[in-house]
Amino acid sequence: MVHFTAFHGTSNLQSSVNSDASLGTFTLAAIYGSLILSNIFLPAAVIRWLGCKWTIAFSFIAYMPFIASQFYPRAYTLLPAGLAVGFGGGPLWCAKCTYLTVVAESFTRFGGNREKTEVAVVRFFGLFFVFYQMAQVWGNLISSSVLSHLTGDSGGTSIAPNSSEHLRDVSAICGSNFCPSTVSAMENANLRPPEPRHIHILSGIFLGCMIAACLAVTFGVDSLTRLKLEKIEEYGKKRPL
Repeated sequence: MVHFTAFHGTSNLQSSVNSDASLGTFTLAAIYGSLILSNIFLPAAVIRWLGCKWTIAFSFIAYMPFIASQFYPRAYTLLPAGLAVGFGGGPLWCAKCTYLTVVAESFTRFGGNREKTEVAVVRFFGLFFVFYQMAQVWGNLISSSVLSHLTGDSGGTSIAPNSSEHLRDVSAICGSNFCPSTVSAMENANLRPPEPRHIHILSGIFLGCMIAACLAVTFGVDSLTRLKLEKIEEYGKKRPL
């Protein structure tokens, strides 16, 4: 959750903070385009080589250049960083699924639990996706809180018209009538991109989250070799999961 809080919080802002020449949009396209290729070609080889735990840890590292590139957002920094995210994402998701499945099986086999393995696997995945979806919430909350607080501290003002004037002007400036080149739109503080230093502070927070998540996996997650499951031997795995 900590890792994806940082990733979602950053990726959700790309089309806004890196809007010049649609750089943020192209970066997102690079991420998900390379993720398709990554899921096809990389997971089996990487997991067989590194094992699930270290695949997750190194995949977390592959996401970090994407956050770091926000300090200097250019095509030659954002696009390669986006490709790194995509190529790291395939092994990450497959390793995560393998780890959850094996741990759920061991939970039913050695934990004295009589429920079916399939039920335990579903529960483990359900719990995982609870925290995964919470990452969207926390990422947006952190972004909103940090940027709003910094904007207030910097003396920035936002448009706060009285209610009657606001209601009268909504139909004239919103929806199909909205034009970003008009004077009213250009003067709207809510439509101005955040200052670079604000993005740098937010990116520093998110980069710290990713480093913390990587350290948590490295030192807090057990390798699957400790489970010594018979299923691993049955499949003839020479390297530990």
